[in-house]
Amino acid sequence: MTTMALAVGTRLGVYEITGQIGAGGMGEVYRANEWLRGGIVRRIVNAHRKGEKPMVKLIRTVVLVAFCAVASVALAADASGTWTASFETQVGAQTYTYELKVEGTVLTGTAKSNLIGDSVLADGKVDGNTITFVENGNYQGMPISFNYVGELVGDEIHFKRVIMDFPPEEFVAKRSQ
Repeated sequence: MTTMALAVGTRLGVYEITGQIGAGGMGEVYRANEWLRGGIVRRIVNAHRKGEKPMVKLIRTVVLVAFCAVASVALAADASGTWTASFETQVGAQTYTYELKVEGTVLTGTAKSNLIGDSVLADGKVDGNTITFVENGNYQGMPISFNYVGELVGDEIHFKRVIMDFPPEEFVAKRSQ
């Protein structure tokens, strides 16, 4: 039996191949981006063998779907892009625009708000759907640091941020289209 070789960039429906993970008795397994609703989700896809019996193809597909369900949880979410949020705090209403960039497990970016102004994000990390970073800014001439933890859920990041010993502020940032 021969197998399909898929080049990086090949499109299969909603999937775009980004690299091969491995090959063996079950065929090839590829890493791919799944393009949905303007964003991407990383997935694992499998190239079926030509001439394969239907029952073997069905079993392999079921195994692959189960693997994809587990792998999609383990792969880092792509928080790259522009995010906006508006929320109430102890010092009044705040509006934010976050510009985030993810490379592997490292998150970098900037934040711009109506009260703090422009800030560079530090110590950014991505672990699955969880992102963390520190916003170092300046409020009324005083340096200030916010520690963020966020969970990426579709086109939203559910943030909790803490400054000093104050109660945490919880809010949702939405991906800009």
